Amino acid sequence: MTSLVYFCLGQFTFQVLDLPGAAPFAIFPPVGVGLALVMLFGWTAVIGVALGAMMLAVLLKAPALIVIGAGLRSGMMAWFVGYLLQWLQVDFGLRRLRDVWQLILLIFPGAIALNASLACLLDIGAYTAWENLPKTWRTLFIADLSSVLMITPFLVLVIPPLCSLNHRRKVNALWQSWWRQRSQALEGLIWLAFTISIELRHVDSAPDVMLLEALPFLSLAWAAARFGIITTVCASFWINSIEIAHVLQGYGIFVLQSNQDTNVALLMLQTFIVVIVFMGLSLAATTEERHELLNSLLQEQQFDRVMVNLAQRVRNSLDLSDIMQTTVQEIYAALKVDRAYLLQRMLDGSYTVTTESHGLKWPSCMGNTIPTATAQQFEVLYRDKGTEITDDLRQAAGIHPLTRQLCAEYQVQSRVAVPVLVDGDAYALLTVHQCSAPRHWSHQEINFLEQVVLLLGASLHQGILYQRERHLVSELDQQVQARTQELQRSLVAQEKLNEGQARLLHAVSHDLRTPIVGSLLVLRQMLKRDEGKNKTVLQRLQESGERQLTLIQSLLEDYRAEDATLRFHFKLIDYAEFVQATLRTLSPILKEYEATVKVDIPAQLPEVQADPVHLQRVLENLITNALKHNQPGLTLQLNACVVNEATIDYLRCEVVDDGVGIPPDVAQQLFSRPYLRSSDGSSRTGIGLGLYLCYQIVIAHGGRLVVEPFKFGVKFVFTIPIAVLPIAPTMLPSNNLALDYTDRPSN
Repeated sequence: MTSLVYFCLGQFTFQVLDLPGAAPFAIFPPVGVGLALVMLFGWTAVIGVALGAMMLAVLLKAPALIVIGAGLRSGMMAWFVGYLLQWLQVDFGLRRLRDVWQLILLIFPGAIALNASLACLLDIGAYTAWENLPKTWRTLFIADLSSVLMITPFLVLVIPPLCSLNHRRKVNALWQSWWRQRSQALEGLIWLAFTISIELRHVDSAPDVMLLEALPFLSLAWAAARFGIITTVCASFWINSIEIAHVLQGYGIFVLQSNQDTNVALLMLQTFIVVIVFMGLSLAATTEERHELLNSLLQEQQFDRVMVNLAQRVRNSLDLSDIMQTTVQEIYAALKVDRAYLLQRMLDGSYTVTTESHGLKWPSCMGNTIPTATAQQFEVLYRDKGTEITDDLRQAAGIHPLTRQLCAEYQVQSRVAVPVLVDGDAYALLTVHQCSAPRHWSHQEINFLEQVVLLLGASLHQGILYQRERHLVSELDQQVQARTQELQRSLVAQEKLNEGQARLLHAVSHDLRTPIVGSLLVLRQMLKRDEGKNKTVLQRLQESGERQLTLIQSLLEDYRAEDATLRFHFKLIDYAEFVQATLRTLSPILKEYEATVKVDIPAQLPEVQADPVHLQRVLENLITNALKHNQPGLTLQLNACVVNEATIDYLRCEVVDDGVGIPPDVAQQLFSRPYLRSSDGSSRTGIGLGLYLCYQIVIAHGGRLVVEPFKFGVKFVFTIPIAVLPIAPTMLPSNNLALDYTDRPSN
């Protein structure tokens, strides 16, 4: 069929134009028609083009070598075009500028250059001399390129719609739309009259030539901007055809401009055809891309509005049937499909259509059931494939037989099915049908459906949880009431136990303290009078009694500290004066323990913001602990200086003694709640709650309290921020000690 069309059209061209066999003209229609057939029908048309070229060469009584060469070069040209079209994946709709440029600037020129080169090589000696080879190649190339650009896009874009029943319906709908939009219809008629008139006007003067040179471009730009690429191609074909007719009849703008020189007129005509087609297709493709982008953005905005509205509606409802019905209705309206429904999984594993929206002219699927055995195959299929998209069921492959049967029963031509997952399990299948005609589902539509399915899955999950929770509410209420009563009884029992524990502890501690205090008074009197050998024994008895008294006191302090609240009253203090005042307070115990105190504190230290009462408690605890747990004659060193840590200035305070020291394992527990003390007499610490409280006080000031390694004795170091507010209670380490801040100064 292709070869016959090619041959007949070539014969008609030579008869109408009355040309000799090898004489080229402005266009050679068989070349354009042949490439159009290759684009429309694929590789099968390549052989037809080659046979048609050979038949035409035989008609012209060419030598056998020329006949074979004509078939070879025409076939290679057609094959080259088909290969590049497939490799570059050109869309024959030419609605993208990239496709237009690939076709006009790469595919067609490359194939035609190959054809012209082979033609010149094969024709040397028969029709072409060596010295005329470049001119002949150029003439063939421009003639074939003009033919292809004029005829091929026209046939590729116009023939398929004319042969498509669906497209004819669209054309009728378009004409009806134009009739409803009278202004657009009127504009189309004006453009059509303008395009026809500019080409039918007789040109016989220079001003007419200058005017008519620009008017065809104006007509094409108008068509590309307002009426689409098919109208633009038709206008281009009309303009070029009229210009060719003018040249054949010996008048027109090209004949006048060439001063009746036919060769120059032909060259100008060919250049005009190339320019007019290139400009028209480029403008139309650019406009189509812009319209497509605009429509895509508008569609996305519409889908976003639908999603927001749908989200508000389904989230306000916890009823499963209401959620599914609302979702199906919104999808049916937003996508303008013929049918939308949910195929829900039942308890027995089967699937049933429980929710549907459809057009009045199409049958309903409501209540249709897929048996359990087949449903299991469906679950595996959609678990592996996910969203199933079918633009045209008549041409689709790999469709499940049951799906194809159901689609035929309900007149479905195009469909999309998306599984609805709840907690990772298949709960339903959302399906949309187009029954009137096949439909290409855009990326925005698929993305919209998948987003709706995600929202639907989350809403169904919420509704299922709500139904489950409703069954558990009454049972949980009963359990809570029973547990509350049990806790109330436990609290009452615990309060009674605490009261008894407090009374017992106070009674025991009082009974333990009284004899120990009495014994210590007697021992002190005996030590004052006894200067003999018994003094050492009496001193050991006194130390043992004091340790027992300290343990009892620590036990009471630990109990009281559980509900203790420290209140702070911060103000600026001079640490040097503060240390001297504290030493004066401790002078009796320092004298008693024969301690030596060395103070190394600069007089010009900046003031710190602290609570003097609690800070004095820290300093007193550190000093008295050193005195009580070392032999008399201890040397204490008190130091202070300003340091910077993490861009904050701190006052670093040190309390150093030269006593027996503290073992490393004990030092790690100093600032925790009271612990069991060492039973080793040589390193007995006797430290209880005091350092724990000191640590909390320093932390409350925004500083830190640590034990640093020292060669002899112990070195306690604590820091306090200089004129900086203390940290908030919520930043303190977790403990049972409550801290109450009052009278905080402001910066």
